[in-house]
Amino acid sequence: MGKSLYQKIFESHTVAKLPSGQCQLFIGLHLCHEVTSPQAFAQLREEGQKVLFPERTFATVDHIIPTTFPERNRPLQDGISEEMFSHIENNTKNNGIKFFGPATAEQGVIHIVGPEEGVTQPGMTRQRTVPSVLSHSVSEQARWPTFSLPRRSP
Repeated sequence: MGKSLYQKIFESHTVAKLPSGQCQLFIGLHLCHEVTSPQAFAQLREEGQKVLFPERTFATVDHIIPTTFPERNRPLQDGISEEMFSHIENNTKNNGIKFFGPATAEQGVIHIVGPEEGVTQPGMTRQRTVPSVLSHSVSEQARWPTFSLPRRSP
């Protein structure tokens, strides 16, 4: 019997099968947002590391950006939101990462920006910088183009 599309994509992105039985996959696209990326970039700086594939990494602000004007004007009225905004703005600039900021037409919700901007393509593996869905630390996602799934191959 033939392979499913899922099996084909999984197999074509498998880098290694780990002793635990988990598979390490190549992640072709990394999407960042302002909430968890400051910690990732801070850890990269502490370790003297750089983002391995900045051309495959894109960022936006979506959780903290007001939806109405003049609240969207900088500095943001909420101090913590402004701090997060400044971090992602500086981190993307310093690492050569495309930033879909609110001054651009591309800015939007992280789940939507990828498909709308054509950076998410069929057959790609992608990852967002969200600790709840990672099996490694946030900085591991920014630094290495692979991550281990807590499952065995299909």
